[in-house]
Amino acid sequence: MENCLKNKVVIVTGSSSGIGEAIAAELVSQEAKVVIIGRREHKLKLITARCELVGTRPLVIRANMTKDDDRRMIIKRTIKIFGKLNVLVNYAGVAKFITILSNEAIEMFDEVVSINIRSIVHLVHLFAIFGCK
Repeated sequence: MENCLKNKVVIVTGSSSGIGEAIAAELVSQEAKVVIIGRREHKLKLITARCELVGTRPLVIRANMTKDDDRRMIIKRTIKIFGKLNVLVNYAGVAKFITILSNEAIEMFDEVVSINIRSIVHLVHLFAIFGCK
């Protein structure tokens, strides 16, 4: 059976832990060219080592998904290195548990919306623009 992921460029956000990490490692084992994204450098080093055990070294980009400039940088750097974009896996996300009466309720809401909604819409928008060229 032909491997449909071989040499495909795949960006995986939230890939420094949990399900995003597992997805990145599986994609590497399927011979995809994987771009791992996360905020924590030490976690990115761990997933890089895991990927190298099952396949090739991923492109590692340390980025904060709440920042528009970081999302633009992810797309630009991926295209600069690989010359194309094929697949986007959005797995960055947060959950905040706080009561509505908390002084931090609005700040926490803004953070959750920024990561869980705005970052995804913006990255898909950038991917569609630059990936379709």
